[in-house]
This record gives sequence, C-alpha cells and structure tokens, in this order.
Amino acid sequence: MAINTRNGMLYFDFKFNGQRCREYTKLKDTTDPRQYRGQQIPLNS
Repeated sequence: MAINTRNGMLYFDFKFNGQRCREYTKLKDTTDPRQYRGQQIPLNS
C-alpha cells in the first residue's frame, strides 16, 4: 500500500483481489498526517 497525493489531498493506493483501488482521505498533504500511519484516518465515502 502506498500513500499518495492528488489535488493536495492524501489517498491510499493498494490492490484488493488483484484490482487496483484508491481510497481518498479528507487530509491535506502535510507532514503531520503522514506521521499517523497505522492509525485510523477518515475516508471519503
């Protein structure tokens, strides 16, 4: 899994059952949110 940025917001990029998935967060791309890996992050639904 990778954490990437698009339009200044963070998103997860990963594969599930062989299909590429992207889950976007409500977090801006700053150093602070990237420090919280492994903790719960709010996702857009």
